[in-house]
Amino acid sequence: MNIPIRDIKPNAEIIDIWWYIFLSVSVLIIITALMLIALYLKNKKKNYKKTLLKQLKNLPFNDSKTTAYMFTSLAKAFVTENNIKEYEEIVKMLETYKYKKEVPPLDEKTKEKIIDFIKRIK
Repeated sequence: MNIPIRDIKPNAEIIDIWWYIFLSVSVLIIITALMLIALYLKNKKKNYKKTLLKQLKNLPFNDSKTTAYMFTSLAKAFVTENNIKEYEEIVKMLETYKYKKEVPPLDEKTKEKIIDFIKRIK
């Protein structure tokens, strides 16, 4: 009984691509998440400026002290290279209405400059 022995062949090589699929899907998810976060932050910034602009448009001009403080703090967010001199000029005009116990009502020139500045804000 001589049965010929067949050679044992080596294991067949199995190409495992699941690792590559897992990495690609992970990277895709991370990139999508980062894009969504960036979009959310960009939109949040716009909404923040819209809120500030709405507050600026509703300044209480009958209370000059509150108007002076609110304009100085709120309008600072909208200052650019184009309007910085106008902003500083208005703030300098508003100094007379700050840091005092009793203040006079806003004069028309200052009120007009504030309204004009608010209209030109984008």
